[in-house]
Amino acid sequence: SEDPTGSGAFDPLSDGAKIAASCNGCHGDRGNSQKPGVPSLTGLHEKYLVAALKAYQQGSRPHDLMQKLVSHFSDTDIEKVSFYYAMQEPVKREVNAEGDAGAGHKLSEACAMCHGEAGVSTDPFTPSLAGQDARYLVDATRAYASGARKSDKMQAPAEALGESDIRDLAAYYSSQPPQRSDTWPPESPEFLIKQRCDRCHGERGFSTSPGKPRLAGQSEAYLVVAMQEYQDGIRTSQTMHAMADVLSLLEIKAVAAYYARQTADGEESGTP
Repeated sequence: SEDPTGSGAFDPLSDGAKIAASCNGCHGDRGNSQKPGVPSLTGLHEKYLVAALKAYQQGSRPHDLMQKLVSHFSDTDIEKVSFYYAMQEPVKREVNAEGDAGAGHKLSEACAMCHGEAGVSTDPFTPSLAGQDARYLVDATRAYASGARKSDKMQAPAEALGESDIRDLAAYYSSQPPQRSDTWPPESPEFLIKQRCDRCHGERGFSTSPGKPRLAGQSEAYLVVAMQEYQDGIRTSQTMHAMADVLSLLEIKAVAAYYARQTADGEESGTP
């Protein structure tokens, strides 16, 4: 639920759990897959999951079932389910690998710069490999090597690996303990507005500062676009870029909805 008043009903993780119900059949309870060849979604950062789901939607990541399943997701649906999975605790799955984990450990030194020590990534856009399914890792690496799965960073390293190397790396990474990603849940609009907006734009968006625009009663769609343009650098303001850059789309839309509902009489439009 995205309650723009910030009254407590803003609960994207609960919404994400509802969306995830359609994913659990393959990816397991709370994203902890136990099916060979199917990846766990826990241990992956929200930003990586968002990028992966959008790649399925756009067809740049080939998988008929996944493309069909996410085709109807809105951008906020994608963020909700991504936040949900990123916030879950990973469960170590049964290791069923064909390769030599010791040999894979030595090979992993070349992968650690991006995927982190023992496969725990510190880059939100690079997936952690620790505890991931071995068969999935083998299939994904082969797909990168063949070009079926597109990645400028991954294709050359994958091409350089022999078949036994791929199996050894998969055996090593699948044997490592997974860790929850460093993902924080979206903040409520009330908290964000008090922390980031009130001091310049005034309480409830009624600015009294020269040069600072009134936000109360503005179009919700306009405010969303404006904040995204500050994020992207289309609109130039160091202060606004810093304030908007860390916000998720969920947070942007909730803040915009809050301001759009404000009226001069102190009541919120659309409330009983």
